[in-house]
Amino acid sequence: MIPQRDCLLKNKSPLFVSALVWAGSLFLVWERGFFLWGLLLAFLFLRRKYGLILLSILAFFYGYLSFPPPSLDTWRKQITGIAKVEKALVEQEFFQKGVATVFEPAGHEKRALFYFPKDTRLVPGDVFETRMTLKNPRSFWNPFAPDFARQRAAYGIVAVGRARTPRVIRQERGYLIEKIRHRLFAFAEGLSPAARGLFEALILGEKSHLPASLRHSFENLGLFHFLAVSGLHFGLLLGMCYLILKALFFFWPSPLLILTDRQWLFLCATPLLFFYALITGPSPSALRALVMYLVFGLALLGLRPLKGLDLLALAVWVILLFQPQAVGNFSFRLSVCAVLALILANEGRKLLPWPEKKIWHYPLASLYFSLVATLATAPWLLVLKGSFSPWAPVSNLVATPVFAFLVLPLCLLATFLSFGQPSVAVKLAELAPRVLPLPRLTLPQLTPPLPVGIFVLLLALACGVIFWTKGKIRILGLVLVFLLAFWAYQAYWSLNLFILLDVGEGSAGLVKISGYRKAILFDTGPRLGHFDAGEFIIAPTLRKLGLTPHLAVISHLESDHAGGLKSLKEIWPNLEEISPSHRPEERRGPGFALTFYSARRFSNQNENSLVTKLSLAGLKILFPGDIGRKRERELVSQDISADLLVLPHHGARNSASYPFLKKVSPALVFSSSRRAGHPARETLTRLKSLGLPHLGTKNFGAISLVWSDSEEVYLCTEKARRKYPLLWRSLWPLVKVGCRPLALRSQ
Repeated sequence: MIPQRDCLLKNKSPLFVSALVWAGSLFLVWERGFFLWGLLLAFLFLRRKYGLILLSILAFFYGYLSFPPPSLDTWRKQITGIAKVEKALVEQEFFQKGVATVFEPAGHEKRALFYFPKDTRLVPGDVFETRMTLKNPRSFWNPFAPDFARQRAAYGIVAVGRARTPRVIRQERGYLIEKIRHRLFAFAEGLSPAARGLFEALILGEKSHLPASLRHSFENLGLFHFLAVSGLHFGLLLGMCYLILKALFFFWPSPLLILTDRQWLFLCATPLLFFYALITGPSPSALRALVMYLVFGLALLGLRPLKGLDLLALAVWVILLFQPQAVGNFSFRLSVCAVLALILANEGRKLLPWPEKKIWHYPLASLYFSLVATLATAPWLLVLKGSFSPWAPVSNLVATPVFAFLVLPLCLLATFLSFGQPSVAVKLAELAPRVLPLPRLTLPQLTPPLPVGIFVLLLALACGVIFWTKGKIRILGLVLVFLLAFWAYQAYWSLNLFILLDVGEGSAGLVKISGYRKAILFDTGPRLGHFDAGEFIIAPTLRKLGLTPHLAVISHLESDHAGGLKSLKEIWPNLEEISPSHRPEERRGPGFALTFYSARRFSNQNENSLVTKLSLAGLKILFPGDIGRKRERELVSQDISADLLVLPHHGARNSASYPFLKKVSPALVFSSSRRAGHPARETLTRLKSLGLPHLGTKNFGAISLVWSDSEEVYLCTEKARRKYPLLWRSLWPLVKVGCRPLALRSQ
């Protein structure tokens, strides 16, 4: 059934409508969607909602003054200072991480995410002195990638620090919850990888220790929301408490003469839920669930229960008044959208035919509500990771009771018993992952057929036409949306696109060829500990661009260039690899040619890198891997001229010699690095003396070239693109924001 016009405003309480306008306005301010905010004001003006217009303007200025601006500059400094540990340290493969407050000499305090040596033994409340390196938080600047560094800055983490040898000065009191978390982290260290990952995710809100296979299974089946503490977990805990109280009241009904069973449930479950919320962080989604629960319980004690929409609206109001930055958190967005969709679906459930036999009520209701929640959160999941699982409704049907009655209770019992009976707690925690055997299948995921920004905008436009129009206007609107989608599809697939991705200290590039639906990869970025550029950067970027990789050209098999290859082959098994060991020859495809310059007689693996030149639509790009001067002297006798050059060895001082640069004679030089010494000062001096302009991912993020077969080439940087408001950022690369024409020799 198609909802009627004004369904979200008509016959809704003022509390819900005001919360919708307040949250929507804050969201547009956070994303700098100023044009869309203007459309919202115009819509409210046409509906004569003058009070809501004033509320939206207040939200605009409140968010504008509260939100940190996007950090597009880099800074770095070394000091000897004093800091205090605030959060329990989380052990990683090569270091430990935790949050600490730095006391600067001028009397200012700076909250930083610190990385400590592996053998550090600090607890929350410790004040320590150390030689430290501080720099600004920086997420990976790639097309359509969320700015996680800005989200950290919104919660007060304005720096990233690295402590050398911290020396404890004193211990300050307080931090009871964080000390409990510290002890639970220590308990989790003795568990197996699967048990540790599951225990830390469900109890401590930390997912960095989830084994890759377990994470992949949860994501593939659409069950990853079980690992992100939210209202689902609070609901499961409430359900367990309700069953226990119901059994108790069956044998001892006299307390029901004082309060109702729901009132007793609120009083008995509140301490448990408070402890659970605090021990998990709490995340914005857990905070939203806790506020909703408290508001509902207080209203229940006052014998004035709230409706679902009013309950959600009041929780959103409370959170966004005191923490407006929560609107930028994806966990909060997913949680609120899912709950809103479930509440509206529950109202629409009355209009659907349901079987008379109650045995079918649970499976059908579970499928129905899970499908609604999946569709409601799909746009956010597409923006976050480029895909979503269509298998979630079915897998939730099986997984929900197992989580409710086995997995979560086992982890909670292990939590409490870890303080008195650690041996029993270990057995319970180890049992938790065994009772949920997840099939290790690689099921197909749904990905956008267009760049995700354009696709989500078209989807939002189509939903707006369906929900806010009727009759012939609705049909005409849907036809116009379809024509826009068809034009965008044709325009996008006629473009050539090259992106040198921001993957940190490593190299990864991708090429989209006009009329060709698959991408070519040039190296696959680094893999260091739990960080895998293939899984966390390259694969999501490909999905968000509507691409799948066909060919991966690997310069050499060192971790910073080939680290992501394994995970990409697991995601796309048909991905073909070309590396020095494969004896490549020149390869031609639809509209492109690859020329390989391989070598085998050097003892240094870097010097043996597979050098590749891509010729595409009148443009030549040279990828030299990590070669040095020895290999460069060999190459200058060959035809290696190119319009664009990716600096060899990230711009190290023993590479990019004068003869090599003169032979290549590029119009523009790129570098891919995050290390302080890359590119080296000597390399930059050589580039400057030859008049070769240089752009690096360190300062500009991902660097892109966009062109069609008949138009000029546009040079785009992610740093420049992120300065634009939401609407124009979303339309890239069809709308070339953050781009400028690039004059090349071969044009």
